[in-house]
Amino acid sequence: MEKKNKFVKGKASCLVKTLYIIAAVLMAICAYMIVVNILYISNYASSYGVAVSSMMVDAIQYVITGSISYFIYGVLVFSAGKIIRLLQSRNEERSGISECEIQESERVDTFEKTETPEDENPSEEDIPQSEDAIEETKVINEEK
Repeated sequence: MEKKNKFVKGKASCLVKTLYIIAAVLMAICAYMIVVNILYISNYASSYGVAVSSMMVDAIQYVITGSISYFIYGVLVFSAGKIIRLLQSRNEERSGISECEIQESERVDTFEKTETPEDENPSEEDIPQSEDAIEETKVINEEK
């Protein structure tokens, strides 16, 4: 009985959809945080009578630090979903191919096959031998 890894389409694709939804929620939170941080800075500037242009570097830093983590988490979760989806599609493609075809396609032949007649035997000169093999042959021949 062969064991085959069957891919459960519903369960794994649900995981991918969930990751995409989480990524979308994180991107929405990122956009929300950008808006909230900009409103906070404009209220801060109007309350203290300071021009936003005079504190532009600090304002940009505040907006970025308040929202960048959500953006990065969103990108990472989206990437995880994309990678899982690609692995699933590859697995689905391979499940349609027989095991013999997979082994044949993955096998790499590095040696060329040459046909020799069956009645020809290679002579000892044609067979490359290491120095150890030559010494052992001499010892065996001397004993006889």
